Amino acid sequence: TAALAWVDTAALARTSAPGEGYGGPVAPISGAYAAPPDTGSHPAPPNTGSYPAPPNTGSHPAYAAPYPDGRFPSGAYPGPTPTPVGLPAVPGYTPTGQQPVVGRRRMLALGLLIGLGVAAAVLLWPREATVEATFEPAVAGAWVEVDGARLAEGATLTAGRPYRICATAPGHAPDCRQITLGAGVNRPRFELTAAPVLAPVVEPAEVEARITLDGVEIRQPRFPLVAGQTYAVCAMAPGYIDACTRLAATAGVNAPRLVLMPVPVADAGVEPDRGPPDAAPIPDAAAKRPIRRPPPKPRTRFVTIDSYTTAEVWQGDRRLGVTPVTVKVERRAITYELRAKGYAPTRHTVRPDAQGGTVKVRLERPAYLNLRADPGASIIILDGVEIGVGTVLRHRTTPGRHTLSFRWVDDANGRTYVLGPRTITLEPGETHELGYFNVLRDGTPTGE
Repeated sequence: TAALAWVDTAALARTSAPGEGYGGPVAPISGAYAAPPDTGSHPAPPNTGSYPAPPNTGSHPAYAAPYPDGRFPSGAYPGPTPTPVGLPAVPGYTPTGQQPVVGRRRMLALGLLIGLGVAAAVLLWPREATVEATFEPAVAGAWVEVDGARLAEGATLTAGRPYRICATAPGHAPDCRQITLGAGVNRPRFELTAAPVLAPVVEPAEVEARITLDGVEIRQPRFPLVAGQTYAVCAMAPGYIDACTRLAATAGVNAPRLVLMPVPVADAGVEPDRGPPDAAPIPDAAAKRPIRRPPPKPRTRFVTIDSYTTAEVWQGDRRLGVTPVTVKVERRAITYELRAKGYAPTRHTVRPDAQGGTVKVRLERPAYLNLRADPGASIIILDGVEIGVGTVLRHRTTPGRHTLSFRWVDDANGRTYVLGPRTITLEPGETHELGYFNVLRDGTPTGE
């Protein structure tokens, strides 16, 4: 900005220098005149006198010749800096009728000052950012973490950069957001939700009971849970019947009520109450008979299906959740399928005699196979499912043993040719080139 202002100021000074006319320097007065070529639209009059007429270099006549013969009225040159026709000479203006030189310079100086002010504002503008978080509801002991590290009080960050900012508090689920901080103080607002915890209420209160969650004993007075997941909570104590319930975890404190009932004592061999000594004897037939209770129901067992790689657990077309998932042991075998990106679907069967606990399922990489059948209309069947016609490239399937067969229908004579089934073994993570199969030559016709 300063360089442009200096150049423009110098140009103004050069334009307004004394002795310069509209089109350039004034021709010298001495010497005979030789008329230069006319380069403008105004014709230069012939020079018939002794005075040298200045050259005409533009469309505006630099000097007007009042007489047809080209002479000036007095026969002498009017002066070194004549005024163009139609533009009166005004003090402080350039000969070309521009604005005052002093005003132009003041405007350039003002522009220079404004440019310097803007540059200083840009350079000196604060680029540091601070965070003053607001928590709803206001929870004692809440803190803020930035990119996984706890933010110290009064710490400064870089403005214009995105950060992952999380707010958390004891007993509450963290609230995380991606925030691009602005310069100065940033005041994000976070909503804290109470994390689900288990705090069962056991009755009678004086009984020292053991608490199990999905068959595993827990000793913490407040055990953390996962919101939305269903758990089996049981209370056990010697001499009491186990009290169990199903609990769907919700935010906050989950306090299921578990009532322990004493185990009934058999009345056999117990002398019935005959009353006071002077009372009449009670016949044995009228004595209290022992109460027969139905046998206790078999204890409900649960199995937690987990995997070394996070996977979805499906039962048929129903998605049960993401590992670990707790399921009930049914009276019949139930097959569950674990699905994860980049892995082959893996099945796990929970049988009726399964014991409670956690089962770790190892997921394997899928196997791929390439093959070609002739004729090109041959149907390729893998494990009883049609997977292609004629050619199969990089078909994804589970590793292990499979059955492969082919079927081709000859429309000319109505015969159907069948090749297979053949047993193949596929290794996990590998592509198997099975080659070429001729169904017409090696197949067996099955009908007309």
